[in-house]
Amino acid sequence: KDEIPRPDMFYEERIERAESRRHYGNEKFARGDVEGALAQYDVANSYVNDDMLVQLEGRHQAEVMRIKMPLACNRSLCAYKLGKLHECIGFANEVVCLKDDAEESEQWLKMIEEVQPLKLKARFRRAKARFDLGQMASCKEDIDWVLAREPNNAAVLALNRAWEKESQQIASAQKDLVGGLFGTADDVAENASWSSRIGGALGAAATNAKVWWMRRKHAMSSK
Repeated sequence: KDEIPRPDMFYEERIERAESRRHYGNEKFARGDVEGALAQYDVANSYVNDDMLVQLEGRHQAEVMRIKMPLACNRSLCAYKLGKLHECIGFANEVVCLKDDAEESEQWLKMIEEVQPLKLKARFRRAKARFDLGQMASCKEDIDWVLAREPNNAAVLALNRAWEKESQQIASAQKDLVGGLFGTADDVAENASWSSRIGGALGAAATNAKVWWMRRKHAMSSK
């Protein structure tokens, strides 16, 4: 337990403790303790939180971000592995949304250049989480962004193929649903009970959706 509250610590002490906790987190992750690693990364981040960041500028602000960005990337990875998909996206957003305004200080721009590889990782992890959540449009945006910069990235290409396959299945399911609801003009004329027709179609669609989701869940658990 810390004897000194974080706001009362010197800048150098907070940096040192954040780095130490990140190191412990890396060790736990290497041993397969993902939950323990995430806990260490969370503590590390608490030493270099936003309350501290807003009080800094120039070199010190850039130095803190050099710690926070790898932490956010690591937390995103751990959250994904633990099935915490929304948290994974939130952590990835910290990296993806890092501003690279040319009007910033020279130290800040140098830091931005150094963490660019992390933006690729964060985009990819966010894409995977969005895919698993069924957020297909936003997932595709992330996939295309990474592929525009790394067109031969095998992992991203594999995710893109999975996205294309899933999108085809969704389109097919939507087509079946529309056909089940309305059918042809002759079908509509012959059916006097719209309520029973719609109810039956929706019931079948719900059943198909349940089967589709169970298959998808099984596929996800097998990864």
